Amino acid sequence: SLLWMYNEMKKRKETRKIIFVLSDGAPTDCTRGGNPHDNLVHAAKAVEADPAFTVYGIGMNTQAPKRYYLNSVVIDDISTMDTTLLGLMKEVYDRGVKTNG
Repeated sequence: SLLWMYNEMKKRKETRKIIFVLSDGAPTDCTRGGNPHDNLVHAAKAVEADPAFTVYGIGMNTQAPKRYYLNSVVIDDISTMDTTLLGLMKEVYDRGVKTNG
């Protein structure tokens, strides 16, 4: 699904693209065959190598995204999800304004 989203977003004209991946743990299924862990590692590295893209892994009660994504955050308490996600979005926006402005 990460590569699918990446390929869809590459078609867009914006120069800066951000993907937020919500995860409840390590991958356990893969429609392409092979090892799900290795497939996600490969996909994450490929997307993160594209300078137009930034990927954020967001773990829902799991540290798993830290194994796959350069940028990650863990939400251990679902009641803080809204403020955590909004804070992350603000941080991403502010970083982009400083980079592009």
